[in-house]
Amino acid sequence: MQLEMDDYSCALKDALTALKNKDFRRFQDAIKKVDVKDINYYFGDPEHGTLLDFGCRTFGSHNFIKTLLSHGANPNIINPLRNSAPLHFAVAINDSESVQVLLDFTDTNVNVPDSKGDTPLHLSLKLPDMKIFNLLLKDKRVNINAINRKGKSILLVALQEDNKDSIKSILETDSLDLKADPNCSKVLELLNDIYPEWNTLYKFKNNYTSDSSSFSSLFYLLHSGKYDDFIYHIRQKEGDKEFLDCNDGSHTFLQYCCEFGLLDVIEELLALEVDINMTPSTDKRTPLMIAAFKGYADIVKKLLETNKCSFEPIDQETVLHYVIKGSSESPTLADNIKITKDHNACLSYLLQVESCKEYINFGDVKGNTPLHLAAKQGDREIILMCLKAGASINCFNKLDEPSFMDISYRTLKEYLDSCVYTNNKPPQEESYEIILNYTGLKPVCYHNLSFDNGSENQSSKILNSCETCNNFETKSLLYLSKNNELRNLLKHPVFTSFLYLKWNRVHKWFCINSLFYIIFWLTLTSYILNFYPDFERSNPKSNSSVSINTAWSILAVMVFLLMLRELAQLCIAPLKYLTSAENWLEVALICTTLALLCAGGESSIQYKVSLSAIGIMLSWFEFVLLIGRYPALSTKLEMLITVSWNFLAFLAWYSFLIAAFAISFYLLFGIHDCSGGEKDVCMNKTNENDDDFFRNPGISFFKTVIMLTGEFDASSIPFDERPGISHVLFVAFVFLIAIVLFNLLNGLAVSDIKEIQSDAELVSYISRVKLISYIETLVLDPLPFKNKILDWSQLLCQKSNFISYLKSKLFSRYVNIFQNDSLNDSFEIRILPNLGNHVEINQLKFSKNRKESCLSCCKGCDFMEMDSNIVKSVKNVLSERVIKNELNEISKKKSENEELLMKMVKECQDNLQYLIDAVKECKEDINKIKRTVQQ
Repeated sequence: MQLEMDDYSCALKDALTALKNKDFRRFQDAIKKVDVKDINYYFGDPEHGTLLDFGCRTFGSHNFIKTLLSHGANPNIINPLRNSAPLHFAVAINDSESVQVLLDFTDTNVNVPDSKGDTPLHLSLKLPDMKIFNLLLKDKRVNINAINRKGKSILLVALQEDNKDSIKSILETDSLDLKADPNCSKVLELLNDIYPEWNTLYKFKNNYTSDSSSFSSLFYLLHSGKYDDFIYHIRQKEGDKEFLDCNDGSHTFLQYCCEFGLLDVIEELLALEVDINMTPSTDKRTPLMIAAFKGYADIVKKLLETNKCSFEPIDQETVLHYVIKGSSESPTLADNIKITKDHNACLSYLLQVESCKEYINFGDVKGNTPLHLAAKQGDREIILMCLKAGASINCFNKLDEPSFMDISYRTLKEYLDSCVYTNNKPPQEESYEIILNYTGLKPVCYHNLSFDNGSENQSSKILNSCETCNNFETKSLLYLSKNNELRNLLKHPVFTSFLYLKWNRVHKWFCINSLFYIIFWLTLTSYILNFYPDFERSNPKSNSSVSINTAWSILAVMVFLLMLRELAQLCIAPLKYLTSAENWLEVALICTTLALLCAGGESSIQYKVSLSAIGIMLSWFEFVLLIGRYPALSTKLEMLITVSWNFLAFLAWYSFLIAAFAISFYLLFGIHDCSGGEKDVCMNKTNENDDDFFRNPGISFFKTVIMLTGEFDASSIPFDERPGISHVLFVAFVFLIAIVLFNLLNGLAVSDIKEIQSDAELVSYISRVKLISYIETLVLDPLPFKNKILDWSQLLCQKSNFISYLKSKLFSRYVNIFQNDSLNDSFEIRILPNLGNHVEINQLKFSKNRKESCLSCCKGCDFMEMDSNIVKSVKNVLSERVIKNELNEISKKKSENEELLMKMVKECQDNLQYLIDAVKECKEDINKIKRTVQQ
């Protein structure tokens, strides 16, 4: 199928070239090879259109247009960049022959509007002659009462252009209805001024009644804000699906109402059963996307209640991308202030729909998932909603940025805490389970094919068919370990338990690799130590020679296997391999071993001795690095590496000072004053003082570095030759270098070690993440160069897909916790703390039987026990949640009591005020009685 699609692609390019060159015969040959479904293929820069678009924009291409139409080209597709249909293009260049060909085609919509709502008849009025206008006007399908988005009818445009011939032709048209013109009074006024005799042409049509509910008239009612009138007229079109789904070149009725928050009108349109997913080619956003972007929660809810919404990506963006992007947009003057905006509510409604939630990890053109966008905006509530809906932190965009990169520590911790819960049984029962949910750690991959309402980019499908999904489960944790703000989250029980399970999956690979290297290391060491004396013999004994040959053969086999291992790593992950210092150490070890094996003859004895020393040093150093990767020893290795790098970085700043002292010592203590007849004496002095470490700058620097450690050997330094200055300089060296710098280095080492020891747990987890991630890369990473050689794309695609298939079937099932067939499910493990921390898998979610469960998820996990320290930290999370809930409950009760108390106080105050008022009234009554009695 790919070969056929390649032929189609070449045929399309040939057809475009022939069209540009006006080579009709070649064009016909090329079109015959193009499939009907590809005839509307959209070319990008610089054409920006289909073949029919380009033909209609090129004068004199009517034969090409006719051929395209006969092969299935659609003349009604709106160009998304130029916002016009092919008929608009032909009218714009005043090509009457091309217009006639399009009009002769029965499927051509002669009233198709552009982005401004102008029909081809509107545009023809602006041409210098009336030929095309007359062609269009004679067509029985033309709507003479069409209105553009500004409310201008055909007649009004003709009047404004002051074209009396066109005015006369329009007035003579039987279907003209001035009463349907929204600017009727203005039209009549202009007619009286420009064409006073219009009554003689139009008076015979007084009994004509046209459809005052044309789609252009209804759009004008919407634009004018006459919504009640619109509702009245749209009800008259009930059942007319074609009319209800029409557009004005920019919007459908439903799109426009969603754009401006017209809830009442939307309810009426939904009652009429408009197509809820219909869009024009100029604006492919569905009504749901528009409403979600604007944040109209009530409208989103209404649309979702129809259960007809499509959630497929448009231009590689889903409705989830739109609602999150819209939450950061500032309000505009065009927004409806009468309807409440609530993007969080919109997102909540959308995530309640399972078919929408499936796209929670879908990446846009830049690879950004909804969680990427939410994290960049920093809205905590939206981030948590995405995470709890299944958004994975193990998704990366095209810049290789993880989705959690911009999430704050507190927000991410809150989500991780929510991934720990129980089965709600009493903690003392055996059936009590602690559940850890790893859904947010799943690596998710989409091919990101371009979804289109119209034609599909077949070439992009070809390229995407070669893509494979790299299920690196610890890639996100590797990035997390490098983030100073978030790295402490590696100690969270969700991550630690995941690493524990992961380590139990991959440790076998580590052990196999370690065992192989240990055998090589022992073989090389034994070969050098056992046969080192024979290196210095010119004629070794025959028995010794046989032993040497046997050991040589064994070592040769081992170094050959080591070379194969390194070549495999280089082919699988070349960039990672070449940027690793340890790999270069292994390359140096292989080269040294090969040189040692190939060296021969008496002249190579000293060469062999030197190679042996280098080989021993390199092999043992690599052995230390390899064993130090084991989790129990990772802290000690981290101390060695950290202190070494910090020492080197620190000494780099002081190396100039050390070099200055070295050169000074060379000038002071070296032999420089040999001249003339004293040369023989100087040569004798040099021979007598072969241990003089200041005889040249290089040796002087070497001696100075040794003196840095405190090994001065001051008795051998000739201070008497340069008294005074030599003593001062040496004392300065002792003070600045031996005392100050040396103690600074010691303090630096102590500080680094103390820092590492204070957080040994975190260091251990970081080391484990690095090791597991490295193993994953070697086992699962596809060939990185397959997509870079486009000429061999087909061959590489087949080979790399085969390799990826082998990896997924042969390796990933033994390395990954999540398998490809379970990516759409949640994943959780159950720990039974009262049964020895036994681990169980939620088998019902992953397989139909226990055997499949073991293979498809955590093979062997249901026969293992979780680490007691991890279980303890899980219990701490649960305890903190209980305490937090209790505090929240206490706070809630406190607030309720305060409200009740305030209510009681208010009632008391009201009662007291009532009593006070009553007493006042009593006093007034008594006073009145007294005054009456006195009178």
